[in-house]
Amino acid sequence: MKVSAKGRYAVRSVINLSLSINTQKSVREVATQESISSDFLEKIFRSLKKGGIIKSIRGAHGGFTLNKQPGDITVLEVLEAIGEEFNPTPCASDKCGKECDISYFWTMTREYVTDFFSKITIEDIIKREIKL
Repeated sequence: MKVSAKGRYAVRSVINLSLSINTQKSVREVATQESISSDFLEKIFRSLKKGGIIKSIRGAHGGFTLNKQPGDITVLEVLEAIGEEFNPTPCASDKCGKECDISYFWTMTREYVTDFFSKITIEDIIKREIKL
């Protein structure tokens, strides 16, 4: 399994917003700070907003900010909001359609990774307090 660039940028952007939690930032500002294309980040922000991770504030001092505290946002939530999938092989998804001797292993792998990401918050990453 490989987390896509979209997934990595989404997590980085949420961390960026977390570091200035009481301030709204524009897409362009975050994109510049994280060296991400503004157009690409705009699409990511739309998904993050739809997923309830961030919110937009209109007006002269508007922009984007977190919708929750960093300790209440898991990596899994961020990745799911942008449509990241955790299937190491088609055997671990509904796409396979058949049961074989190894499919249970791939399903367990998917469940393990999903569970791992569900236990790590953005705050854990910022504080470097990830417990395995």
